[in-house]
Amino acid sequence: MTTNNIESTARPSAVGRPSAQLNKKNKSGVKLAPIGAVLLSLAIGIALGALVTHKLDNPVVAAVNGQTIKLSEFHSRCEAASGTDILAALIKQSLEKPFYQAQGVWPSDSQVDDKVTKDSAQPGFANVLAQSHQTPADYRDAVALQIAQSNLVTKGVQASDADAQAYYQANIDPKNPQSRYYHPEVVRVSVIITTGLKQQDQAVQDLNSGDSFDQVAHLYGTGSAAQTGGMLPPIRRGEAALSKYPGLEQVIFNLKQGQQVDHVKIDGAYWIIRCLAHAPAAVDPYAQVRDDCLSSAAMAKGIQQNGPAVEAAYAAYRQTAKVQIFRPGYQFIAQKLTAPPGQ
Repeated sequence: MTTNNIESTARPSAVGRPSAQLNKKNKSGVKLAPIGAVLLSLAIGIALGALVTHKLDNPVVAAVNGQTIKLSEFHSRCEAASGTDILAALIKQSLEKPFYQAQGVWPSDSQVDDKVTKDSAQPGFANVLAQSHQTPADYRDAVALQIAQSNLVTKGVQASDADAQAYYQANIDPKNPQSRYYHPEVVRVSVIITTGLKQQDQAVQDLNSGDSFDQVAHLYGTGSAAQTGGMLPPIRRGEAALSKYPGLEQVIFNLKQGQQVDHVKIDGAYWIIRCLAHAPAAVDPYAQVRDDCLSSAAMAKGIQQNGPAVEAAYAAYRQTAKVQIFRPGYQFIAQKLTAPPGQ
């Protein structure tokens, strides 16, 4: 095993025979067009317009060996897979805003803007937004609902610094998989996995000759990593998936950023592993997250103190709401969302 440092249409109604008056010239001497021809031209124009609009509204999403997948098919599959959940979530969101407004806890625009500005300054925010297919407007709406819920649940609740400290300690525990302020050691690597020694030798030779890792991974690599140019998702120390490959975790976490090892035999295959980034375990300082700890501790206390009353008030509000669903197959959602608790 060697190690190297790498720089880093509606049908027209019958109009009958044109009248003699319509075929005569008008007072200006210009012959009027027959009404049938006018309607025919109009119908052709509408049909062509509808065809063009249909093509623009139904673009190609992907193609496989020349066979296209249209947006309409994509949307149909998405609806079949998640239509019920998405519509229920949209209706729930439409119910919640007026409920919180009626309770007098809806946040001001400036409160929402401040939270969005703070969140968007976090590293990787844009990537998270893109991966979740949310627009900035979608995220802003979600933030407004979150603040409103917190305002209602924590009404009359005070969290002390001791409460915040207790919340902080629970969320820096490495054994807590939901820890918010503890960040485990993480590495980003690219790999080239070959089934034979000869392919591994050739891959190493090509890399040493200056070929890109992405190119060599596509040429010699096997498995799903070959399709991504060798790049793997971030790997956290102790992940269960690493147990499938004995010895891999030790090799990966011994690498520093820019280092590369090759001819690593794991599970009957040969690996080239290049370390792209290596971040040590870290804990957010309490001073940095104190405000978040206070609000989260208050939320926890508020759920215990006010949770049942808030749920009862919302259930009563839902039963008075008029929810209309016009698309066949989804009517049961309205009944479910407006039903009394326990039904």
